[in-house]
Amino acid sequence: MPSFASNNRFTTPRVNNRGKKPEDLKKNQSKGAGDSEEMPNEWKSNAFSRFYFPYWRPFEDQLKEEAEDLGPVQREIDEYKHRHAVKFAQTSLEWAKETSKKRKVLKSASDDQFVPSRCIFNFNFTPSFRTNGNSQLAQSIRAYYRVVAEHEDKYILMACHTNLHGFHRGGLRFVEVNARTITDGFEKFSIVGKLFLGDIVAVTKLSKKSKDPLDPPKALKMNPDSTMIWEVAKMRVLERKLRDRTVFAFMKCGSAIVKGRNEAATVKLNNNERIDLESIYTGSAFIPTKLFSRFSYDYKEGVKLKLLEYSSRFSSCPNALATIYKYEKCPCLTKEFNIGKDAFKKLEKCDAEEITELCTQMGQSAVLTLSDGRADSRMFPMLNPVKEEEGVKFSISNPLKYPTEGLWNCSNRIRFEGVCGKIDATIETVIPEENFLKIYARVSKESLKKLNFLEGTFVVYQREARDAVMLEDGYLRKMYSYQKGRRIIETLYGGPTLKAESLNTGPGSRCIFPSNPPILLNEYQNHYVSTMTSSLNPILLGSSPFGCGKSMAIVTAAIEKYRIDMFSSSQQFLITQSNYASVNLIDIARKVPESRMKIMRYVTELNWKELPMHCRTEYDLPEIMKKIFKQLAHGEIGNRDSTSTKEKTIILAYLVLKKELEKDSLSKPYESLYDNIKHDIKDFPIHRRTREAFEILLRFYNPNLIMITADTLQSMMSCSVYFNNVVMIQIDEACQLPECTLISLLRLFPNANYGLIGDIKQLPPFCEDELKGKLKEYGIGNTMERAIEEKMFPEAILRYVYRCHPKITELLSELFYDGNLISGVKEDQRNEFMRRRPDFWPNPHYPIILVHNRDKAYKIGTSCGNRAEKILAKQIVADLLKEKDGYQLKPSDIGVISFYAGQTAVLSDSFRGTGVKCGTVDAFQGSEKEVIILCCTNERISEARQATIIIGNSIGLSEAKYWKDIVKKVEENGGVVDTTKYPFHVDPEALLKSKKKKSEDAEKSKEAEAEKAGKMDEKQDSGRRGRDRNQKDSSSKPNEASSQNVPKTEAQISVSKSTDQTKKVMNQAQDKPQQNLEKADEPVPKVENAPRKRNRGSHRRRQKGPKSDGDGLKKLSGEMEAMKLKQDTVAEKKAEQPPIDDANKPRGGWRRRRGARRNDLRDNKNDTENKTTEAGPVVVKPTSNPKKKRYWRFSNKNDGEIKRKTSD
Repeated sequence: MPSFASNNRFTTPRVNNRGKKPEDLKKNQSKGAGDSEEMPNEWKSNAFSRFYFPYWRPFEDQLKEEAEDLGPVQREIDEYKHRHAVKFAQTSLEWAKETSKKRKVLKSASDDQFVPSRCIFNFNFTPSFRTNGNSQLAQSIRAYYRVVAEHEDKYILMACHTNLHGFHRGGLRFVEVNARTITDGFEKFSIVGKLFLGDIVAVTKLSKKSKDPLDPPKALKMNPDSTMIWEVAKMRVLERKLRDRTVFAFMKCGSAIVKGRNEAATVKLNNNERIDLESIYTGSAFIPTKLFSRFSYDYKEGVKLKLLEYSSRFSSCPNALATIYKYEKCPCLTKEFNIGKDAFKKLEKCDAEEITELCTQMGQSAVLTLSDGRADSRMFPMLNPVKEEEGVKFSISNPLKYPTEGLWNCSNRIRFEGVCGKIDATIETVIPEENFLKIYARVSKESLKKLNFLEGTFVVYQREARDAVMLEDGYLRKMYSYQKGRRIIETLYGGPTLKAESLNTGPGSRCIFPSNPPILLNEYQNHYVSTMTSSLNPILLGSSPFGCGKSMAIVTAAIEKYRIDMFSSSQQFLITQSNYASVNLIDIARKVPESRMKIMRYVTELNWKELPMHCRTEYDLPEIMKKIFKQLAHGEIGNRDSTSTKEKTIILAYLVLKKELEKDSLSKPYESLYDNIKHDIKDFPIHRRTREAFEILLRFYNPNLIMITADTLQSMMSCSVYFNNVVMIQIDEACQLPECTLISLLRLFPNANYGLIGDIKQLPPFCEDELKGKLKEYGIGNTMERAIEEKMFPEAILRYVYRCHPKITELLSELFYDGNLISGVKEDQRNEFMRRRPDFWPNPHYPIILVHNRDKAYKIGTSCGNRAEKILAKQIVADLLKEKDGYQLKPSDIGVISFYAGQTAVLSDSFRGTGVKCGTVDAFQGSEKEVIILCCTNERISEARQATIIIGNSIGLSEAKYWKDIVKKVEENGGVVDTTKYPFHVDPEALLKSKKKKSEDAEKSKEAEAEKAGKMDEKQDSGRRGRDRNQKDSSSKPNEASSQNVPKTEAQISVSKSTDQTKKVMNQAQDKPQQNLEKADEPVPKVENAPRKRNRGSHRRRQKGPKSDGDGLKKLSGEMEAMKLKQDTVAEKKAEQPPIDDANKPRGGWRRRRGARRNDLRDNKNDTENKTTEAGPVVVKPTSNPKKKRYWRFSNKNDGEIKRKTSD
């Protein structure tokens, strides 16, 4: 039977324990050296203890990975055991009893003084829990923490191990470091200003911050903004990973682009020194250590999944960014950087290679940092989260001192964390408002089902950058001079042109797309295909304006190349900029009947889950892998010896994970193996075997045509070793491809032919304001435009336009393409909508109309918006969707384009769930819509097949370049519509209502932040306030129920009814999708838990006065608070109580309670907890026969609280 365990620190060796009873913990205790000692209270209270042995095992160290495979920090932390954590928590109770002496504030150190850091690997920890004055044992009392937040006078540290604090010791989850903290090797000076975010320290002593009795809060309630209970008295900084001579350049925001890294670095700026965006710097950087686990590794066999379940309940702070703490300008590198793309023109070969490598490496780091990396490593509570049909709407704070605006942007990859676990999402829209950012994030349907914002608090942070294949030092020197990739790079950086090589290629034979019936390509498409498939051309530039049939030319070239190299098992790549474009290419390839060419779209499992259903195909990698693995398991392909036992295990584990295993259909070898491992198959770490699974797939399904989106290109590059015969790479919409990505492809596949096809008149690669000058030029650039202007490579031009109405083609050809475009369709093929909707369209022979908009724009953060434009767009879409004489447009036929990111976010939010696509121009490139609504600033109209509706100020447009010609043509053809009639008229009351709604939303956001801030402090004090209330005489609360038999008051009945009604409304808001345009902007009830208010007694009557419109709202608000309070209480108990694990539950003496505890628990069953809201008192637990208790305040053992006894 195969062993699932690997020889590393993540798993422990497994034994065949099938059919055995669960391990008896008491039996195991009898074997330990410390069996004669009484278990400490902290061990019993910690919910994680059930997964660990309470004694030292001599063979424990044999389970560790070889030490040289780990860094020093990870080696030391790996030595940390659960018994060490329990000892630290137990000792903290003794520290809490110490007489509170005011510790002195240490003096500040000079700027050049550096904190010493070191690691210790041998603590000589004895197997006993008792100290007995052992100095070695005292040194071993420690806990590991990581710096997660930095303030002017302190740091906040978070525990590295969740089993240190469990669910019951929330005070140990976060601790504070300040100027009183004594640091090992730095005892005389204050540590403030000397730590980095991401530093890991060993805390050896704590000091309680206040003199109040220790009352530990629940760990699940704690966050970095909570009030700290402990401050660090003594600690040691673990060994740091420092990197000297780090090469970097500054961005506008002050962060650094670091050569060779795909994430930004924070910089500790030199005082009074201005940063230069055009210079290259060198400096020293601190690289945070990434920890591999959130609990200690000495757990028992077979409990890892349970441990992961427990640990995942605690939100994890993301790893910090690197910190550059010392730097200076480097004139030599700056000079080389400025030479840049003239390197092979001005310098010798050796120097030119060095400069080219510097420029391309810095450019790659810049692009990956901004496109895939994090700009912010902070974690924020989610305010007002609402689950919608395809995503989540929420807000985060935008503080004035450390703003989030500009750091949280569209397409950022983010992650939610809460009681539902970790949920990955992608930001779709961001709208800045006052001190908040309103965000909508797209979430996969599978993940959306797990989310329930009624259960606890959720946090959000940006995901770390994915692994990327970086350009290493010396990569260009390793490439041979005759390789096509090397020659192309030299040409891009000043070398000789490659255009002369293709002058005599000739037109070639006529190309036919082999569909049924066959399609004959025009002469311009034919020239592209014949030149692309010729082995004489290392690279071809395909200049293809909008709608010129480039997709057909790309697929035909791929089919023709496959026919030429059919017997060589060659491979080709088609790279697109969007999933829609790749699906479009697959749809064209489907038209070829009985093709032997194997197609695969390379998309990772994680990205595939986040794709909408209309962007998934049967050629996607997860679908093909599922199909091939089922065929292998069923014996339909391969034989007994085709796969090893390990590979068969991977196949079975994958099918079990996907719930595709059909046991009755398994072949005999797979059936026999499955019977042996079926009890352990779910524990198989299939997520760590993805490369091996991919290798198995390629052995039985070797694709000839691999389609890749730019988003998954980096993931594909990491698997480039499996593609060893790539003969051709075509890049669609190549004008949007960053130059550094092309350089990476040229390095990995230096012998392939390259085709760059796109329109240089359309958008360049993404425009990023954070990059300036040379850094933007080398990273993003516009390779295709530069190559065409400087005539570097051969070019094929497509001229026939098949997408647009002939009048639109004629207009755009005159404005942008020097009159070179030719319409490939007739007018009657593109005017059905205008002919059949005369009530809407004024001139059926001209496809453009102009809606004059007088409303002024307003600021949305750094962008702009327009309220009237939004109202007009909604009215126009609603009218377009009406049925008229049997003709009706579908929502998918309409597109709404805006040129400002802020307005795009507003429109997307308004049309979400309606089926109408909204976006910026780049979101529509390569796509087609019957009707386009253009919310104007200054862009083009080439995405519309039939008609274009322009919403803009005609006076302003008449003064702008290009737009004045468009407005003139529209006026000449009677296309300026009457704005006094619907749907082109904006009601002033609707505009006023829109402005009022915006101000109300801002006020609600402010109130939500205030509630959120106050909730933390009130929840931490709720236990103390509860004790104060319970000690008051019951006679002072005349309205409280004193017995279970007392009937409910009218207020209580009202609260009960409103609770059911409000729950129904909230559930509908969570689950019901928006059905139509009219409901798109209706407010959704909030799901934030209301803060608990202090019970001031029901004897205070509300003052009488004239009834106002707000009284009913105030009463409903009180009822909502009462309902939310009840939900909050239930959710907290559910979230905090760990699941019962019968297999590992302590037995025997561990389950017996002492007399005092039994009496206390019996008394607590009759305890009363009362809350009062504006709607009236809410009785959570009515009491019967209340009696004075001598001893009380014993916590439930399962909740893991500390037992504490208080005398009357």
